[in-house]
Amino acid sequence: MAAPRAAWGIEIGADALKGIRLERDGDEVRVADFAYIPHKKSLTDPDADADDSIRITLGAFMTRKDLEGEHVVMSVPGHESFARFAKLPPVEAKKVPDIVKFEAVQQIPFPIEEVEWDYETFAREGSPELEVGIFAIRRDRIERRLELYRDVSLVPEAVTLSPVALFNAVSHDMNIQEGGKPVVILDIGSQSTDVIIADGRKCWIRTFQLGGTHFTDAIQEAFKLGYGKADRLKREASTSKYAKQIMQAMRPVFSDLLEDLQRSLNYYRQMNPGV
Repeated sequence: MAAPRAAWGIEIGADALKGIRLERDGDEVRVADFAYIPHKKSLTDPDADADDSIRITLGAFMTRKDLEGEHVVMSVPGHESFARFAKLPPVEAKKVPDIVKFEAVQQIPFPIEEVEWDYETFAREGSPELEVGIFAIRRDRIERRLELYRDVSLVPEAVTLSPVALFNAVSHDMNIQEGGKPVVILDIGSQSTDVIIADGRKCWIRTFQLGGTHFTDAIQEAFKLGYGKADRLKREASTSKYAKQIMQAMRPVFSDLLEDLQRSLNYYRQMNPGV
């Protein structure tokens, strides 16, 4: 089956559905269409019915865009998935799948029959060393998400992890080549943050549980506000007359974020001397 010449990529975040339609023209890719549809209420709001909100937003997307016959790819957030990286012992190519499965059983913190998983191997030019990235998600989580899509008669042909999709996008857009300097990508979401390092065609990912919601919580506690008002105050912080007080309330969260980021970068340096 020939690869599709166009595809919609859909990500459902805590605040909105984001969609982008890409078209291939030879080796080039261009943005042909896009969508940004906010939820009526943030999924992180304690009063929100997440599944119902997602269905409504997906329904709105389907009424605005004609997806008849389109190739659709769905992303799963980093904090709902699992990514691990390991170096493999020198083995014959035909034995790599068995070695990787053994590694997956050791690394994935759930019974292997309860997850959907895949892997990608990375090799540096001129080096016999082989590394593997193992990517997984619990089967019940992916089924629950797919069920929401099916409720609006939308069936994705493929599923990817959002940090992997971001790695692919940045690598293509910046034309990251083997032997160049690694690029660090920081994606701060509502509930978690993804750190992605693009090093040639090799990627490394770490997700930690700190995101926009934690900044809102800090404001909520400091100013004794409801979640919705605290979230609005955070978004308007740069123009608010209380900007100094808002930033002061969020300072501990910034410190935690920077500490987690530095720890991730230090670990990558330890595993990749000379980078």
